[in-house]
Amino acid sequence: MGKFASEKSVENLQKIFDFLGKYGGAITTKNPTNWWKLYVDTDLRDDGRIATQIGVLSDLNGDTIFDPLFRIAFTWDDDRIKEVEIFSCEETTVFGTSVVDADDMISMSGIREKDEYGLVERFDSFMHNMAEVGPYLRDPEKVVKYDSYLSE
Repeated sequence: MGKFASEKSVENLQKIFDFLGKYGGAITTKNPTNWWKLYVDTDLRDDGRIATQIGVLSDLNGDTIFDPLFRIAFTWDDDRIKEVEIFSCEETTVFGTSVVDADDMISMSGIREKDEYGLVERFDSFMHNMAEVGPYLRDPEKVVKYDSYLSE
């Protein structure tokens, strides 16, 4: 069981899907050093919801690093996103990968402790930056739109 996203995050996620289409895709910016590639992939779950991974990635030096990468699921209603459930957030640090789970616990290298921000606040901040602050929707360099779910 995850945590549910705020209305503002749902609106911002909708903006991204309105731009990319219902299967997701990738958006590259003109400044990949400051604004990494936004990546959104989707798959249809057995329960009818859309399983999604959304995050930013850098592959400038040949290594692919997601930071952060959210795992979410949502439902569609007339091409409108309804009720987004957030399951986890992965982030890369110099010490390794940390994972924030739906209990707002952060785990890394065998250590597990309470996350001071929490999963919903992290997702809110990410969605704000992707849809409103960053150049992804207003000035992309390259857009790749997927034409099917991952499992199709």
